[in-house]
Amino acid sequence: MTTPYYECPRFDKCNVNNCPLHPFYPDLIVDPEDRELKCTIEKQVRFKIGSKYPDILKYQGLSRPEYTGKQRFENLSEQDKEIVRERAKGLILSSCQSKVSGLIVLDGVSRNE
Repeated sequence: MTTPYYECPRFDKCNVNNCPLHPFYPDLIVDPEDRELKCTIEKQVRFKIGSKYPDILKYQGLSRPEYTGKQRFENLSEQDKEIVRERAKGLILSSCQSKVSGLIVLDGVSRNE
């Protein structure tokens, strides 16, 4: 059997039993005593690896909620997709602005207030 999780950059150090890059995900056992309960690799990295194995990875390397959101977005009309993209851009910009608003600039040097 092909094992996509070997391509994960964290494979040698990872302790996640229910790995999204495992062919049996999400049906693997999660022990509450495990040091890592959830995969921390970025979604884009998992999806890039998972997309190479569409026949054996049900969620293409994504978690179940991530995959559900992806499917929901893909089923939107192009007009609705554009609305979602614009809202996301607005959220990102407002987040950046709130982080910058706490800074004071004196003589070209930024300091937190």
